[in-house]
Amino acid sequence: MEKCLISDIKHRKKKELQMVQTVLFPNYGYIVDRVPNDLFNKIKKECLSVKPSTHEKKLSGTTGKDTTNHFYLNKNLKEWNKYLLDLTAEYTKSFPEYAVSREMLNKPLHLKPGRPWVNIQKKGEYLPNHDHKGLYSYACFVQIPYDIKKEFIGNPNHSKYASCFEFLYTSIVGGTRNYRIRVSKEEEGVIILFPSQIYHCVYPFTTSNKPRMSISGNLFYDSGVCK
Repeated sequence: MEKCLISDIKHRKKKELQMVQTVLFPNYGYIVDRVPNDLFNKIKKECLSVKPSTHEKKLSGTTGKDTTNHFYLNKNLKEWNKYLLDLTAEYTKSFPEYAVSREMLNKPLHLKPGRPWVNIQKKGEYLPNHDHKGLYSYACFVQIPYDIKKEFIGNPNHSKYASCFEFLYTSIVGGTRNYRIRVSKEEEGVIILFPSQIYHCVYPFTTSNKPRMSISGNLFYDSGVCK
């Protein structure tokens, strides 16, 4: 992205020339959408039917003591994947330079969604800082069992981080910044899509004994090569 300061000044009124102008460096972000009700209800039904003792478990670098468990989803994938591909097109409209900036291919390739999984987070569990493989990743909030206001008041340490989803990224001067998202019951059915390499984490909730559920997954370039 380029900006010509001289031509910009020429088009400004004389009385505006002494006004301070704020200029932000371009960067990437995330997009938010609400999953269509019919599709969301199908996905939620499968999430609620997951039985940890028999369902296929996903192991990852975040798997460990007091961390959230993950289980693969197998139903409604054709409809879900089409929705995800439509969502990446919306991301490109907002951040057209992102996919182009990943200059690692000698020819264009289509995107292919990987297998989605449900995160079943119990009271007191968390997801540590991590990133994902792929070009895009997402989190869709399926079941939020707590009242967000009670979370901030009722947690033992009165932590402002309680139950939050948080992005961590590098600022323009090289420092680490955090961006917290307060996820409440109103966000059930909401999905966020973001670049896979952005680190993120999920803090524990403390005021409900029911599990919090979300769906995650990644989208990759489809090389068509099988191992």
